[in-house]
Amino acid sequence: MEVRRVEPEKVKAEALEFVDDRLVAIVCRDDGKTFTVFYFFEREKLAAFRSSVQRKNPVLPTIMEVFDNAEHYEREIHEQFGVVFEGNPRLHQKFLLPDNWPAGDYPMRKDRPNVCRGGKHA
Repeated sequence: MEVRRVEPEKVKAEALEFVDDRLVAIVCRDDGKTFTVFYFFEREKLAAFRSSVQRKNPVLPTIMEVFDNAEHYEREIHEQFGVVFEGNPRLHQKFLLPDNWPAGDYPMRKDRPNVCRGGKHA
């Protein structure tokens, strides 16, 4: 499957290309320098695109206006990695982490200390 690369400002326009498909997942990868967000769609076969943002300013537009179920994927990625999806009104509500989880502590980031292996929790 080919995964086309899309600039962050064109994510919403690219999502519109899949408006007749079903959004099946949005996932994030942290390579230590950038976050790459992958969008997966399905009609008769799987299709995808990806967009990368720098760690200093990890912002992408929401695609909630195109796919309602994007809200949950975007909230999970924000909570786990700190990627901001502009326009998602529920982005800062807790989704998977407990209510007392410290703000700004993103458990899936590569730069987070591994508390299970003796690292210090921020």
